[in-house]
Amino acid sequence: TEGRAAIQHPCIPLAQHIPEARLESAIKELPARLKVSFRAAYTTYLTNIAQGLQQAGQIVEAIIRLLASKAAKDGLISAPVATAALADVIDALYQVNTMKPHRAALGAARAFIKEFRNTASHPATSAKQAAEKMRKCREGFYEAIDTSVKLRKVFQAFDYTLSVHVIQ
Repeated sequence: TEGRAAIQHPCIPLAQHIPEARLESAIKELPARLKVSFRAAYTTYLTNIAQGLQQAGQIVEAIIRLLASKAAKDGLISAPVATAALADVIDALYQVNTMKPHRAALGAARAFIKEFRNTASHPATSAKQAAEKMRKCREGFYEAIDTSVKLRKVFQAFDYTLSVHVIQ
């Protein structure tokens, strides 16, 4: 009315679209609670890609923190190390001899944290940066799921229960 516009349905650019069927296929190996968390992150992603990626990243972070807590309880790393900066926690887990067969999963987690953790947090300062951020959000969302699946296998190998609580 009279030259005013109102956003009725916010949405992401088509190039950033993640088909729901692909999401479901990617999360099928995860426990129910993680599926729910990723679906919630996906719902956010549908209207705000950066926030959706940030929620997916929080899931990965929660899994790593839980793994570190269980490793500390088993005496594999110290309690202070288990609560250190996330990259340092992953590095400490990587050094544990019994984690040696799972270094690929830990490396994937380290790469995810380095590549995508801050993507959602920092605003773009140019059109080029904005385009790169949009591309990375979609890639990062998929990577968060893939990293979580890999980390789940570490939990299974150590007979740890993977039950994270992520506030969405």
